[in-house]
Amino acid sequence: MSRNIEDAERDGFDFDQAAETCGLSDMQRAFARAILRGANRTQAARQAGYGGTDDQLRSAGYKAYNSPKVQAFLALAKREGFGLPDEPGDAEELKRLLWRHARGDDKNHAIRAAEVLHRIEKEEAATAKDATAHSNPVEVLKKVAAIDPLYAAKLAKAYNIDWTPQELANAERCPTCQQVIPARA
Repeated sequence: MSRNIEDAERDGFDFDQAAETCGLSDMQRAFARAILRGANRTQAARQAGYGGTDDQLRSAGYKAYNSPKVQAFLALAKREGFGLPDEPGDAEELKRLLWRHARGDDKNHAIRAAEVLHRIEKEEAATAKDATAHSNPVEVLKKVAAIDPLYAAKLAKAYNIDWTPQELANAERCPTCQQVIPARA
């Protein structure tokens, strides 16, 4: 889990000292901090005070990011647990992020995030319902019987489940059925 940059000083990691050790200029320091907060290279260049058109900012961001000094600083900060993690997030992290957007000021993002959260909850409920249905052997046998009643009866017998498909219980007994379904008195 990555830590918040604003809490760095309190946790004993001195960004300014690390930046000085790595030999960063003030602009490179501001650029690296923006990267650690989640900005892309162009945004970080703009936030750090680099000037020019979007193309020029993109180029400046590329150069700043690939600078050995900035790379050393970012590696040091990452080793200390700062910045955005590289590993994929899990479902709970996704939901936390979506809730943050759903409660945000941008109404378009809030609506879209709420829609996605609703869809996730609906899918989770359906998955839980399916898991419950698949954990009940008789329910599984009923589904198999809808396709092949004789096979369902064989499965019930093989697994010692006291169950007979309705289709076979009501049908006249055939030699194959008599082998699978015990004769009723």
